[in-house]
Amino acid sequence: MLGQKLIRLWVYFKRAHNVYFVYALSFFNFITITYSLLLVPLFNVPKEPLWFVAYGVVFTLVYIAVCVTVGRWDFRKGTVPAEVELSTKVNPWVRDLSRALILLSEGRVEEAREALKRWART
Repeated sequence: MLGQKLIRLWVYFKRAHNVYFVYALSFFNFITITYSLLLVPLFNVPKEPLWFVAYGVVFTLVYIAVCVTVGRWDFRKGTVPAEVELSTKVNPWVRDLSRALILLSEGRVEEAREALKRWART
C-alpha cells in the first residue's frame, strides 16, 4: 500500500517536473549562466540584482520573439510538414484515416467505412 502510494507520488512529481517546471527552471538557469559567465567577465557588468533583472527582462523579451519566429517558420516551411508527411506514411491508423477522409470528401461513404473497419471496436 505504501509502495503504491510512493510510486504514484513519484509519477506525479515526474509529470509536473517534465511538463511544467523544467522549461522555466532551464530558462532561468540559462539566463543566470549567461549573465554570470558571459556578461560579467567579458563586459564588466556589475554583479548587482538590478542589472541581473534588467538583463533577464530584455533577454526574455528578445528570446520569446526569436522562438516564436523560428517556431512559426518551422511549422510552415521547416521540419513539421515533412514529419507530418512521414508519420502519415508510417502510421497505419493515420494512413487509413487520411484515406477515409479523402473518400468521404468524394462522397464515397461505404468505401470510407471499409477503410476504417479494422479500427472499429467490436
